[in-house]
Amino acid sequence: YVHPFFDEESYTLYFASDVEHAGNYDIYQSTLSFDGVWSQPSAVANINTEASEVFPTLLPGQIMAFSRATRNYGLQLHTIALGDTAATALAINGRGDDMGLLQINDSTYMAAQGKRKGGVSNFMFYTPLPEPTPVLAAEETTDSTATDSTALATATEETNSEETETSTATEKTTTASTTKTATPKKNTWVTDDTPEPGTVKGYSIIVGGFVERNLAENFLNDISNDWAPEAFLSRYNNKYYVVHSMHKSRTEANAAKASINDKGNRAWILSTGLQSL
Repeated sequence: YVHPFFDEESYTLYFASDVEHAGNYDIYQSTLSFDGVWSQPSAVANINTEASEVFPTLLPGQIMAFSRATRNYGLQLHTIALGDTAATALAINGRGDDMGLLQINDSTYMAAQGKRKGGVSNFMFYTPLPEPTPVLAAEETTDSTATDSTALATATEETNSEETETSTATEKTTTASTTKTATPKKNTWVTDDTPEPGTVKGYSIIVGGFVERNLAENFLNDISNDWAPEAFLSRYNNKYYVVHSMHKSRTEANAAKASINDKGNRAWILSTGLQSL
């Protein structure tokens, strides 16, 4: 059991382990319930392969980062949105081990550990590149100094000119359409922001988490008659959660959590909107 990473929002511990002693490590997870019991470790879906996966970390937006062993380039950093089906290798990988990716200051600073030949440090720091400025097509100018002889063209030439102008207008329309669709693609860490089944976008205030449903229902009944009359039960991540309330923004969720904690009760924020069973 190596490389533990604890997510404070979901009370979930991620780690790497060679459970079958086959020489390759996989990434597992276990969640701490309110009754102090850790759930049975389970493999994180859609991450583990025949190669070793190690150094799991969780980035904002439920994006998991980890390192995968390769034959020629050592450990290579990958990311995957929890719920997606395939991980993506990062462009910051070098010819050597890259691991332990962390996102600092929300989204403005990133750090990773690496072992590269000739490197002066084992730590690399990154900042996101600014979005590229869209390139706008230059407007064509009309020559206002045309000679009188141009205006005296024959009727046949005028007819041909009208046909040419129609063709040119069509070409301009096609060019303008192509220019609009040529805006540089925005890079993002998230490969699929569709909420998982049974969830919605938002923030959940969690006040209880249990492995057994009967324990969760008993806790819900107790607080519903006391300090959380609108609380409800939800199923997520193979556990039963007692949800105090739902909020659209992180600011609202922080205020709700602080209010609950100030009254002597325990709560944490889950960056996923849970729905009632």
